[in-house]
Amino acid sequence: MRFQSVMYGPANGLKLFARNSALKLDLQNLGYLRAKDLAALFRHAHAFVMPSLYEGFGLPLVEAMSCGCPVITSDRGSLPEVAGDGAQCFDAFDVHAMAKALVELLCNPEELQQKRFNALRRAADFSWDKAAQETISVYHHVNRSKLVPQISEP
Repeated sequence: MRFQSVMYGPANGLKLFARNSALKLDLQNLGYLRAKDLAALFRHAHAFVMPSLYEGFGLPLVEAMSCGCPVITSDRGSLPEVAGDGAQCFDAFDVHAMAKALVELLCNPEELQQKRFNALRRAADFSWDKAAQETISVYHHVNRSKLVPQISEP
C-alpha cells in the first residue's frame, strides 16, 4: 500500500522536510488552507494524526471528526477528553505507538469505517450554538450567585 502524507498550516510546523528525500516520504506541505479545502482534505483522508504535546481544546480534532475523518491523537492536554470514543489516543512521547495506531487503522478497512462512524458521532457532541448556550449558562450562574447576599460569620 502506498500513501501520501499531507501537512497543512505553517511551513515551519514540521521539521521532516529536510529529511523527506532521505526517508523516501511522500510528504506534501499544503500551507494554510481555506475552510472548504480543509474539509475536503479531511473527507478524503484515511486519517488525521495530531501528535501534540499540549492543546487547550483541540479544535482541529473536532473539525476532522465532523468530516468523518478517523483521528489518531496524543494523550496530552485536553485531547483525550475532546476525542472521547471518536479517536484513538497514543502516548505523545511514543512514536512507535503512534505508528502502530496508524498502521492498524490503514490495514483494517472495517476498523477504518468504524472509526469514521465514531468520529462523526463524537463530533455531533460539539457545536458553536451549544458552546454559546453553555457559556451563557455559566454567566447566569455567576450572576445569580453575586445577587445572593453573602452571610459573614462573626
